[in-house]
Order: sequence, then C-alpha cells, then structure tokens
Amino acid sequence: MDNNPPPNNVIPLFKKKNALESSLYEFFRTDPFYASFLQEIAIQYNEQIPTAAMTYNKEKNEFKMLLNPNFFTSLELQQRVAILHHETLHFMNQHLFRFFQEGLSEDEEKKQMIATDLAINQYINNLPSGGAELKMFKQMVNGKVEPFPEKKPADVYLELLKDEKNQEVNKDALGKFQGTDEHMWGDLSEDEKERMLTEAKKIVERTIEKSSTTHSQIPDSIKDLLQNIDCEIQKLDYKGILKRIIKKSLSCADRKNTWNRPSKRYGVYSPGTEVGKLPFCMFLNDSSGSISVKEQNEYLQIMAGFLKVGGKKCTLAFWHTNLYHKQPYKLHQEIDPNVMQSGGTDVTAPMLEIQKTKPNLAIILTDGYYDATDVKVTSEVLFIISKGGNKEHPMRHVGTTIMLENLL
Repeated sequence: MDNNPPPNNVIPLFKKKNALESSLYEFFRTDPFYASFLQEIAIQYNEQIPTAAMTYNKEKNEFKMLLNPNFFTSLELQQRVAILHHETLHFMNQHLFRFFQEGLSEDEEKKQMIATDLAINQYINNLPSGGAELKMFKQMVNGKVEPFPEKKPADVYLELLKDEKNQEVNKDALGKFQGTDEHMWGDLSEDEKERMLTEAKKIVERTIEKSSTTHSQIPDSIKDLLQNIDCEIQKLDYKGILKRIIKKSLSCADRKNTWNRPSKRYGVYSPGTEVGKLPFCMFLNDSSGSISVKEQNEYLQIMAGFLKVGGKKCTLAFWHTNLYHKQPYKLHQEIDPNVMQSGGTDVTAPMLEIQKTKPNLAIILTDGYYDATDVKVTSEVLFIISKGGNKEHPMRHVGTTIMLENLL
C-alpha cells in the first residue's frame, strides 16, 4: 500500500463515486461474502487519513471504513479491490478487537500494525506497494536467518517481532516501515467494548444471512469468528456483571451516622459514619459428581473476590439433590472436606433456601444439568456454570448466567 498518497486535490464527486462503486462491484464478483459484509457498514471518503482505515464510533455504535479520496482514486481497479479486502480482513480476523490498544509506545504500535498486516496481506493479491510483506522480515532459528513463517495469525508475528533475537535482523525493515492504514476508535470502557463486540456480531450475522440467500460460499473461519466474538463478549460482559452486582449488593454497604466516630471533616462537631448492615450474600455450591475438585477451588476464589469487596463473611451451603450442609463462611477459611457429598442435581433445594433466607445476592455454582423448578425467588441470583456445563439451563431466566472458566 502506498504510504505517500497524492496531495489533497478536489476530486470530482462522479470520480469518487465511480471508483468506489466499480470496486465494490468487482469485489462482489470475486468474493461475494466479504463484499456482502461491506454492505453492512458505512464507507466514507475522508481526507484526514493518509490511505484507509477501519474505525468504530462509540458514540454512534457503528463501524465505518474511511478512504482517502486522493489515494483511493489514484489506484487501479484491482488495487482498490485489494484495499477493500485488506480492511475487511482486519475486521474478520478480529484485529479491531484484539489489537491497537490505547497508550502503546510508537514502537509497540508499529509492531502491532506490521503483525496484523503480515497476517492478512499474504492472502490478498494486487495490493499497492508499501505494505508489510513476509519477505521483508526475518527470524533467527538456531543461529541462522530464516524468513518469517507463512499463514500464521497476527499473535505469532507480533511475538516474532518482539523477540530480542530478531531485533537486529529486522532493524532496517522496522525503521523503513511507515504504516499503512489506521485503526481509530479511541479508548473504550468495558461496557463500550461490549457494545462494539455485540454490534460486530450483528454485522457478521446479517452478512451470513444475506450471503445464504445469494448462495455464496461462507468461509469456514466465519463460524470461528462468531464463537470468538461470543467469548470476548462473555468475558467483557462477565466483568461488567460482576462489577454491577458487587456495586449493587456488596460494595454499596450502607453507612450510618454515629457520634462514636467523629467526622473526618468537621471533627467532634459533627457525627461521622460507620459501616451499617452489610448485604447478605449466600453461596450455594453444587457438589454433584460432575463438578471437579479444581472447579470447587476456583469457585472459592470467586467467593473470595466478592468477600474482599464487601463484607468478610457470608453463608456457604452445599447441595446436590438436597441442601445437606450450611455454614457461616469468612474470607480465607478452609472447607472441611468431610462435609462434602456427591449425588445428582436438583435445583429445587437451593432455590427454596434462597426463597426462605432472602439474601441480597445468591451465587449458585452448578453444572446446569437439572430439571426446572417453580420455586419463586426475589433475590439477585447469579448462576456460575462449571466447565462443560449447560449454559442454557432451565432456570437461567431467574438471574444471570456466566461460565466459571471465563471468570478466572
């Protein structure tokens, strides 16, 4: 890709329109699935960028492809198609979601840009000059200089670029590389990342639906893409869920005025505050045979995380087909293994306990394989599903469901 586009000139509207429309038509003819993806996002000309960029606008929650009109209209048709293909593959390979973080040094940013370009450029024909190519970069293997391996993901190329053994042999290539396209969206909060990923998933699903009606071939990698987006959404969503539950049920511990503790600001002339009654938290641990010892221990880590944020005590209960053990539990307390039992799984018992004791927050570890119960509860309920468990469990409508393996 040429990194020195022509100077900004007034490009006639018809020329810009024809350049884009002809490129999209040719792209659809040669690769209908990816071209269908471009129908789901906005494509705009923008003179503020040097070449091209895939962007996400967090205020509008939308993805855009931006093209410098001087650069884009100066290219031959096949080169313009290659630019569209390049930006599309950045999206489809999740480079927008997994790379280009804020706050990186110039050197780190350049290596990420090169790594992501190396991962996709080898699959694209007719790219303009100036982009990252495998032949430009070398690696040291057993004291010998060898080219970078072919058809590897961006993560592999990034590690090769960071490897100290490869720094010297790639010094000139890194120095000459000026970057190709840009990826702009600014720093995103966890909630904003979740919105971005959810919108990305919707775009891919619409593309699949549209492509299936036109009988175009859907790449095998797209199913993996959707699964990976789901995983990323779950990770981010889980963090948000935990944060919201902690804020609502634990960290927002009530405080009450008291004359026994002077005000830090006004001294003895005004009452201070002290922690009031902390929210009641209950952990209900399914000890059926499908829950491993490792997962039991991981569940205790989750409990510790909650207790560190709020009160240092809670109620811990064990259940399988019935609730057979209940005890007060405090941070860092060891569980007596003799109390543990194994058996089937019946969610009725823990739900009855929640109904009876009315905790502010009930967290249930389970494999999710059980029959539904009609027991009604008013407490906030969080289901943590063990590895290989049923995330579509019958009681998921009662509260929030997350996967244990994605919490740690």
